[in-house]
Amino acid sequence: MSDVSYIGADLKLRGLLDAAHQTVIIEGQFEGEIKARHLHIMQGALCEAIIETQSAQIDGRFAGILNTDSLIIGDGAEVGGELVTDAISIDSGA
Repeated sequence: MSDVSYIGADLKLRGLLDAAHQTVIIEGQFEGEIKARHLHIMQGALCEAIIETQSAQIDGRFAGILNTDSLIIGDGAEVGGELVTDAISIDSGA
């Protein structure tokens, strides 16, 4: 079984993604709820969701509620909503 769930650039998904023991990589669009060990929203991706994860990196666009232990917001990212985290790093330009 793979430890990575991948949403490709040409995909647009809605729903509940329960990948509590996996890494989730989003290059396309996702709307709904996500549970993951690690989440990476890639540059050019759009995620509108309620998210619970151990760590997250946002390089694309995010709107919603994010609950994570560790958060990295990359250069060029757009983030809106509620962020609950113990540690945060924000690159200039985000």
